[in-house]
Amino acid sequence: MQQGIKILCSGTRTFSRITIRPESRRLLSIEALEKVKLAKRVLNRNNKKSSIILIDGLNVIKEAFNAGLQLHTFFYSNDNIFDEHFSEYIFDISDECLCKIPKWYLNSMTSVQTNRGVAALFFKPKTSSFDEISMASDKELLPVTLICDNVRDPGNLGNIIRSAAAANCSSVILTHGCADPWQPKVMRSASGSQFQLPIYYDITWGQISCSKALKSMNFYLAECMRDQYQYLQNTRSTSHISNEKKLVPYYDIDWTHKSGALLAIGNEAHGFKLNTTASVTECCDITQRITIPLCHRIQSLNVATAASIILFEASRQMDAKRHYLKSC
Repeated sequence: MQQGIKILCSGTRTFSRITIRPESRRLLSIEALEKVKLAKRVLNRNNKKSSIILIDGLNVIKEAFNAGLQLHTFFYSNDNIFDEHFSEYIFDISDECLCKIPKWYLNSMTSVQTNRGVAALFFKPKTSSFDEISMASDKELLPVTLICDNVRDPGNLGNIIRSAAAANCSSVILTHGCADPWQPKVMRSASGSQFQLPIYYDITWGQISCSKALKSMNFYLAECMRDQYQYLQNTRSTSHISNEKKLVPYYDIDWTHKSGALLAIGNEAHGFKLNTTASVTECCDITQRITIPLCHRIQSLNVATAASIILFEASRQMDAKRHYLKSC
């Protein structure tokens, strides 16, 4: 058996610098079996504390390579996968990382019903400690830090992260209760956007309030404006927010302010719960409560849609300001 090729199938084929020799179609080496078991553990367990992530999508694996993530194991079932999709990355994959396995093994260790014949384990990208978070010094970045509170749906969280990266957000903060940003469903939904910006997860509102860098930013709490009766009821029941800070449309906010902005969005079904809102206001000085005005008595938008609308309004304002300054 060639060193570094863990699982081999019948027939011999040479591609690039890797040679596959004839072996049993079904048998796994002990080392390969351990790697498959590791992939299954990463898939089935809470992955927030693990240093390894499982990626089971072609495009997301490519994004991981492009972002310079360190490869742990590259699983594949067909030699053609390199010629068709990964020829430009072949020299980034050492023999020790290769693990060829039957496709039914791949299907059992990934979260998709029909796997494309490839999956990979990568080491998580390194992010600085939350204590070291600071306002972005890069003038090309949008001076907005997005806070997601209790966003549990993987698809929603992935779309939010993708929008934050597309709008060139400074960073994303996920409070305790949010979905794991490194689980495969979130990564597929985000299409690898996790690799493009800092993500801090399992953060408490207490930690946010203690951050000197975040304290200096304007803090905006995004809420749903339901019908007037509902709005009045909410205002009465959340009087601790200070009644002078009424809901204002998101487009009336100056998102280009030099102090930067914190934008907090809540759970997809219920927004911010009363106890959460109370704890937020105790910890943080809210600059303004904002909303997206809706027509036809529509009560709310999908949380990912709402986040995208606000972030791209902020991006539009920033682009307009840069264009104006260049023309002066």
